[in-house]
Amino acid sequence: MAAPIRLVVRYGSGAAVARDAPALLARTLPLGAVKLLKGAVVEATIVLPNGSELPFAGAVGQSPRGLAVLRRTDDRDFERLVTDAAIGARGDPDPHDPEYELAVVARSGDALKVKNLALEIKRLDQDSKVVKARTGNRMYRLAFLRDTDFKIHLEVLKNPGISVDEVAWFCRQTASRTDALELVGRNADWTANVGVASALVKNAHTPMPIALRLVEKLPLGELKALARGGARPAIVEAARKKLGLA
Repeated sequence: MAAPIRLVVRYGSGAAVARDAPALLARTLPLGAVKLLKGAVVEATIVLPNGSELPFAGAVGQSPRGLAVLRRTDDRDFERLVTDAAIGARGDPDPHDPEYELAVVARSGDALKVKNLALEIKRLDQDSKVVKARTGNRMYRLAFLRDTDFKIHLEVLKNPGISVDEVAWFCRQTASRTDALELVGRNADWTANVGVASALVKNAHTPMPIALRLVEKLPLGELKALARGGARPAIVEAARKKLGLA
């Protein structure tokens, strides 16, 4: 039997941990560019930004993000340490962080609470989901905004407690549907926020008339980035026109 491969995986920031936290909390270790054969046995040490070391052992298998080490041992402190590192010492989560949603949920309670919330939502009938989506706190709102029942997204957007940073996060998601993005785009209070306006302009599911109108609200830096391409052609052209390049 081949000797196990030993690796040290160092995370230099809370944001880096947050990026991999969904996988880590599911007991898998993304390997990224590391080339290993499927089935190889790995003994890894994860070094968190605060210096904490976590053992991580298992066999290499397939995951949605590529090859990953499948953890086979348990550690009662593992979830707590990963969650704490994901939100780090940054204070309130940064709404511009790509893993903002994860940080908010982690900060709202420990991993057990998050798991219990998921189980609770799974047991709700449709009417109860609608009520909870319209009245629930941030943890519920973010959970429902990730729900594969896209109709429930519209109900969350009717929740009087929803914040503009949650709306901006939702608009950045490629899975967000056109009807929900249109609802956001017709809300003058939300679209007055540059983060929301920018996310709507860049999301391919935003109705074109709304996206083109919001191009006018974007700051110079955003316009220059759009003018270089990467968005829908009409959006790029509108940005170039706004900059006097077309």
